[in-house]
Amino acid sequence: EMYAEEYSDNVVLKYFSTIENIRSVLYEQYFDTMVNQGEGTACRILQTALNMLGSGLAVDGRFGPATQRAMESQVALSVVDFDTKLTAHMFLRVFQAARVEAYCNLFRNGREGIKGNYRFLNSWLRRTA
Repeated sequence: EMYAEEYSDNVVLKYFSTIENIRSVLYEQYFDTMVNQGEGTACRILQTALNMLGSGLAVDGRFGPATQRAMESQVALSVVDFDTKLTAHMFLRVFQAARVEAYCNLFRNGREGIKGNYRFLNSWLRRTA
């Protein structure tokens, strides 16, 4: 709740909040990523997750029409169709994998004090569960 007002205008959260099965599944993980790493990084992780599924997006940290179309084409937003689309729960797992990758990159390449610090990595990985 502490950050709710600060991020109330975030376009991705507004988009997620309009979709019933996304709101309950992905909204909290995305919100946590924004608070922990910033809005641009959270969107880059979302775009990376979509690219893991073959979307071919530019990973620019902006939730524009291309990212929204990729979400709509990759994730079953209202109808669950296991043959052609992922469910919201399945996409959450891909998003979590992209978060783990981002945290591992920060662990490997981060600034002094973070680089190679297992205490940071452990707490970050707990956030993805």
